[in-house]
Amino acid sequence: MLKPQCNSHRFVISLNGVWEYAKSCPLPGKEFVPEGRLAVPASWNEQHNSLYHHKGRVWYQYRFSLPEVPEGKRALLRFSGVLY
Repeated sequence: MLKPQCNSHRFVISLNGVWEYAKSCPLPGKEFVPEGRLAVPASWNEQHNSLYHHKGRVWYQYRFSLPEVPEGKRALLRFSGVLY
């Protein structure tokens, strides 16, 4: 699959960086309570001892702002390798 490219019709924002994480699922209507921070992209089970043998899900949170999207246009989020 081709990776998105920035050109006169598209812009690309990298979400690589430090994300907050939690091993417990945030409940609907409740605030996300982070347990720590992880570098993304990276192998999360090698960044913290508490995650080394963890085989369940890990929830991530990352706050970012999008530039204003012109009327009639749309913004798409594309995630790679989110299941690995």
